[in-house]
Amino acid sequence: MHSETNLIKVLVSCANSLMRKGIVSDLAGVDGITVIGQVSNRLELMESIYRSNPDVVILGEDSNNGTSVLETVNLIHQKAPETKLLLITKECDDNKELALLRMG
Repeated sequence: MHSETNLIKVLVSCANSLMRKGIVSDLAGVDGITVIGQVSNRLELMESIYRSNPDVVILGEDSNNGTSVLETVNLIHQKAPETKLLLITKECDDNKELALLRMG
């Protein structure tokens, strides 16, 4: 059992509300993890990162409001380099995959 101070703080960002709620529901029963917020777009995402300082962001590729997922990942790395990212995508080309892997 994890103490309150050892919980991994997760922020879920996905424009698809059903997918977002499903991720949050799946994480609700996981020992050691607490979902500290859920957002549906890039603006809310960045505001939530500044406000709540998550350990992990689960980022749905569709939550970028038309901007490149690479731009969003780069911005998160610049503004919150200690935050880990998990990207959920429907499809990914080799160039994008390689660029994302190089970004960390």
